Amino acid sequence: MSIQNHVFLSGWGFKASLWQIFHPEISAHQCIDMPFFENINEQQVLQYLSRKLAKAEVVHAWSHSGLWVLKLIQQNKLDVKNKSIYCYGLPLLWQFSSDEKKQAFIKQYELNPKKLSQKFLKLVAFPEADKLKLIESYCLLADAREHHSQLNYLKWMFSFTERMPITDAIALCNQMSVTVFLAENDAIVDSQSLAKLLNGEITKSQSHLGLLHFAKSEVSAC
Repeated sequence: MSIQNHVFLSGWGFKASLWQIFHPEISAHQCIDMPFFENINEQQVLQYLSRKLAKAEVVHAWSHSGLWVLKLIQQNKLDVKNKSIYCYGLPLLWQFSSDEKKQAFIKQYELNPKKLSQKFLKLVAFPEADKLKLIESYCLLADAREHHSQLNYLKWMFSFTERMPITDAIALCNQMSVTVFLAENDAIVDSQSLAKLLNGEITKSQSHLGLLHFAKSEVSAC
C-alpha cells in the first residue's frame, strides 16, 4: 500500500498540517482540514468529508475528527470495506464531563478566544509543556476569522453523544474494526473509562498530542 493512500484529519481548533511535525514524510495534500463550519450544516460537512475520504485506504483521525468519521460510517457515507480507520484520542468521554463544565468552556471561548486558546493548548500538550511553542502556530482558535466556525464545531462535539449514544458509538467502532488509540496522560479525554468500554489498551506516558506518534507504524509500513 502506498503512503499516498493515507489521509490525516485535524483535531478541533488545529490545522491538519500539524501531522507533518510528527510525520514529515507525508505531503500537504494528505492533510485534510475540516471545512469552514459557519454557513453550512452538518450534512454539508459530512458530504465534504465523504468526497475527501472516498479514495483513501487508510484514515487517521485525531480527536474531534474521529467523531465525524463515526458519523460518516453510521450514515453509510464512507465505504469502510477496504479502508483502515485509526482514531487518536477519540473524545467520546471527557475529563470535564458535566454539562456545566462544557457550557463554561463554550462560554470562555465565546468571550475570550485568545485566553481559551492558551488554556486548550496546555491541555492538548499536557504534561509536555515544552511542546507548546511547537504547536502554537497550528492552532486556529485565536484567529478571529475562524471563531464562529470553531465555536460551531465545539458545540457539535460536546453534544455528539446526544445524537449518537456512547453505546452506539462503541458498537460501531467494534463492528467496523475502528482502531482507537488512547493516552494515559490525556487531559481532555477520559481514557481510563473509555478503554474499559472499548476493551482497549492505553498507551503509557502519552498526552493527547503525543498520540499522533502512533500513526508511525502504519505509515512506516508503506
